Amino acid sequence: MLRQEVNRRSRDKLLVEKINEWEQQSIKNIQSTATEARTELIRLLKESKDQLMNVMHKLSTEINSNRIKAQYIEDNLTQWEKQIVALKNDMESSFKFELVQEDGPRTVRSIKIKSTEKTRTSQNNPMAQIENRSANNSNQVVPI
Repeated sequence: MLRQEVNRRSRDKLLVEKINEWEQQSIKNIQSTATEARTELIRLLKESKDQLMNVMHKLSTEINSNRIKAQYIEDNLTQWEKQIVALKNDMESSFKFELVQEDGPRTVRSIKIKSTEKTRTSQNNPMAQIENRSANNSNQVVPI
């Protein structure tokens, strides 16, 4: 009887350790995915910023060059104004990012406890009768 109790406690401890391992692995997966998402966002933001800065630099150089030479006409001003408006629109729309959550191999898998304990069915054993009643009510899969 005592040996069975010791074995049960060892098994219980092993199950708790498995849950702890699952938890730690899930945390590592989440941290890795978050790091990858941050890195990708930083890369996209830098890329968008660099493209906009390049366009702004070219436009600024063109305007300054023509201003120094005093070689601009109304058509140039209209064209530059359109380019500035387009650049402003690009700036507003290029920084719109959204997070998309998707299922995949790195998704955290849920863990559940399933009771498969066999109940004793002795009619004369009051403890077995209590266990039978509670088993009928609690023999469910419970997500944790």
